[in-house]
Amino acid sequence: MKRELFREGPIRHIRKKDIKQSFDNRLKSINRLELRDFYDHNRDTRHIFVYDFGGKIICVLAFDDKGNHFYLNLIENNEIYEKECDEINPAPKLIRFIENIAKSFGHTEIRLNALEQLVPYYKELGYSTTGKTEKNNDYGLLVEMQKLLSS
Repeated sequence: MKRELFREGPIRHIRKKDIKQSFDNRLKSINRLELRDFYDHNRDTRHIFVYDFGGKIICVLAFDDKGNHFYLNLIENNEIYEKECDEINPAPKLIRFIENIAKSFGHTEIRLNALEQLVPYYKELGYSTTGKTEKNNDYGLLVEMQKLLSS
């Protein structure tokens, strides 16, 4: 996927200048991720998209292109901009955006491992559980989910 195709608009690939911004999220105490970390991982088959609201990075999404499907690694709102996130609700917009990219690549599904408490959220977005779970020392119970994409 050519990163230069997604440079403009509110949803775009992360840029080097974005790493100067602060980013706070509900998992930061566990994963300690900053925008710099996301930028550094935006290569090869890993893609990092952001929702840019007037120059403010209010949401980040990371996924891997596995060849026949996308694997959604992470989506996090920037809690510094909680008001904007509540108003715009960028996370589902980013998810729908990558679902459309996946379809355009001919992929038939998106997979993810959801925190147990987020399973209802992903179900509302059309994802279903596969029956597989994984216990993670940092994140607790992770539930494997998928969404089959129609053409």
